[in-house]
Amino acid sequence: DACATGIQIIGDNFTVSTGGMGYDLDEITIWGGYYPTDTPVAAPFDIFIYTDSGGLPDTMACSATGITPTSDTLTGVTLFGSVSEHEIVFTISGCNIADGTYWLYLYTNTGTGTDDFFWEEGGLDTTNGVAGSVWSHTNPPAPWNTYDSTEFAVQITGTIVPVELQSFSVE
Repeated sequence: DACATGIQIIGDNFTVSTGGMGYDLDEITIWGGYYPTDTPVAAPFDIFIYTDSGGLPDTMACSATGITPTSDTLTGVTLFGSVSEHEIVFTISGCNIADGTYWLYLYTNTGTGTDDFFWEEGGLDTTNGVAGSVWSHTNPPAPWNTYDSTEFAVQITGTIVPVELQSFSVE
C-alpha cells in the first residue's frame, strides 16, 4: 500500500554449480512478515526464476504461480518491534535449471488496505549467493532497479539431476 503503484516486487540472485548436471528445484524457503499490524493475509504467491544478463533478470527459466505455501511457521522472532517473523516454505516441482546465475522473485497480492507481506533481508550466502538484488513497482517487472548491498532471506534446495550412464559390452 505504501508504494505509489501498490506493487513492490523484489528479486534476489543465486548461482547453480553442479558440474554441468543441472538442478531440480524442490523447495524454496523465505522469511518475512505482515506489516504493519502483524495480520497474515492468506494470498497465493507467484514464484519466478529468471536467467541473469548483465546483473539483471533476463529470461524466465521456470515459474510456479498461484501456489499456497507448504508451511508457514512463526519463528518466535519479532521484527520492527511488533511484527512476527514467518518462515514460509514452498514445494516446487518441474523446475530444472542448468549451471549459471539466476534471479528468484516472488509476488503476492494481499489486497489494498490489508497488511502487506514483506520479504525479510538476510545475509549473503558466500557459496551460492551473488551480491545485490533488484526491485520493481510494476508487475510484470519493468524496469528493474538495483540494490547493490541488500540481500534477502531465502534458502533454495533441490536435487542434482543424476547422470544416466550408458551400458556397453566389449567383445
